[in-house]
Order: sequence, then C-alpha cells, then structure tokens
Amino acid sequence: MMDWLYHKILWFCGFREGEHVSDMLARQKKRIGWVWWLISISTIVGFLGFSIWLLWHIATFVLGGS
Repeated sequence: MMDWLYHKILWFCGFREGEHVSDMLARQKKRIGWVWWLISISTIVGFLGFSIWLLWHIATFVLGGS
C-alpha cells in the first residue's frame, strides 16, 4: 500500500515511470555542484534551529491571566 501511494505521489508530481526522488536529488547535485551542498546543509541547520526554537517556546510558554 505504501509503495503504491509513493509511486502515485511521484506520478502526480511529474516523475517519469521508474524514477525516484533519489534520482532527482542526484541530478540536482550534478547540475549545481557545491551549491547543492550549501542548500542541503542550510536546510538541515534551519530545520534544527527551528525545532530548538519551537521546543524552547513551548517549554517556556506561560498561560496569561493566572
């Protein structure tokens, strides 16, 4: 079921038959070189930073009016 859903989502996004997300990432890496690494690392660091900020925000949240 999950494999079928995965392939339907890829088809909906315009991937060719038998093509996977890893194929697209390999093409991007080949096409833009070192910028691909910069974008990938920035995305991971940004997500990690957002997760830490959100965790801190939730942990220190105080309900007003009490």
